[in-house]
Amino acid sequence: MADYTVLKVSDVVDQGKNFGLEGKMEARFMRVDLGCENCGVTYLRLAPGFRVPFGHTHKVQEEVYMLVSGSARIKLDDDVHELEPWTAVRMAKDVMRS
Repeated sequence: MADYTVLKVSDVVDQGKNFGLEGKMEARFMRVDLGCENCGVTYLRLAPGFRVPFGHTHKVQEEVYMLVSGSARIKLDDDVHELEPWTAVRMAKDVMRS
């Protein structure tokens, strides 16, 4: 097996539909398809004004979010941060993100 993976985001199933959020949130989780061991890679596209209705933590993996366009707020534990395009946020495995 190669030590790298090439994957098109569009080849990963949109799980937003499975969460009952079709039209509000597109969510493509790529960790398994990429073969990642300790990091998560997710493509999220949110409708304007939509707020993700749940938060989460992880047992092992950390995550990095990158806001590409628009604006957003992210709550990390008890802190809320305003984000602008091309801002990256890294979260350790046990940080509650919502």
